[in-house]
Amino acid sequence: ASPSRPGGCVRKPPACACISAASSSRARDISGVGGLEQAEALELLCTEQRLHYPYWVAMAAIFRGADLVARKRAEEGLGRMVQALRDYQASGAGTLLTYWLALLAQAFADAERGPDAFSTLAEADEWVRRTDQCWVQAELHRLRGQVLLRASAADHDDVEAAFHEAIAVARAQ
Repeated sequence: ASPSRPGGCVRKPPACACISAASSSRARDISGVGGLEQAEALELLCTEQRLHYPYWVAMAAIFRGADLVARKRAEEGLGRMVQALRDYQASGAGTLLTYWLALLAQAFADAERGPDAFSTLAEADEWVRRTDQCWVQAELHRLRGQVLLRASAADHDDVEAAFHEAIAVARAQ
């Protein structure tokens, strides 16, 4: 039997609500609008009533961390993102790992932590090589170019090469 509300309305199962909230957070990631509140709501929704959705909780925490970094609360946000990625991997998930690593690399870059951004990009590149999850590869090259551009001793040829590679990969996809 479907769970229903008073008055006979059918209510969504909790997993559906988590999926819906995660989709809204993804839309926020694209648009940059209303992310912290949505990520907090997703995190709460996926942990309330003793529901255990570690995949969705980790996803919400990653989005929430990214929003905290964007709001100049870098250390808090980065800490949340790093822990959430550990939790995501511990859940056995790996499908979106390159995307999450790209978000983390962007957050490190935004927090002026170039070496951490580079090591995160290297981890993402390794994951792409091992799994053929190349759908985010153009973004990884673009981010590498962005991080190189921010480095004071950047070789402009390397910066340009990273951006050209991002364009070439995107066109090939």
